[in-house]
Amino acid sequence: MQQPPLPAYEIAGRLNDAISTHPTTIVTAPPGAGKSTVLPLTILESMKAKGGGKIIMLEPRRLAAIQIAARMAATIGEPVGKTVGYRVRFDTKVSETTRIEVLTEGIMTRMLIDDPRWTEPTSSSSTSFTSGASTPTRHSPLQDRRSRL
Repeated sequence: MQQPPLPAYEIAGRLNDAISTHPTTIVTAPPGAGKSTVLPLTILESMKAKGGGKIIMLEPRRLAAIQIAARMAATIGEPVGKTVGYRVRFDTKVSETTRIEVLTEGIMTRMLIDDPRWTEPTSSSSTSFTSGASTPTRHSPLQDRRSRL
């Protein structure tokens, strides 16, 4: 039985356009829409056309991080750890060719503490992609530069 395409496919092109012009992009959609599994792969394809890069995704739970990485790897027909990998407590599957890493928040915190390159972010080198079920309610100085899809 063929499943219908996830709703995230419908906005993938617009998301890539928004990311190229806005430093912060917020995507809101219900659970199961493909925010975590579809959009990072389409963003990666767009990044390849512009010279490459790496995507780091945060997931609050180890099991979710592992499952999301496995789903993305299966989607592109590769083993986990090649293009898509993960880092969770007590388990890591990444390689030199990994371009999407799914991390837990604890691993990201450790990376930030251990790597001095993360102490001085620059606006030209940082682009963030946030996915979630709701948009922020507070006004932020960046709000006028955000693109909402």
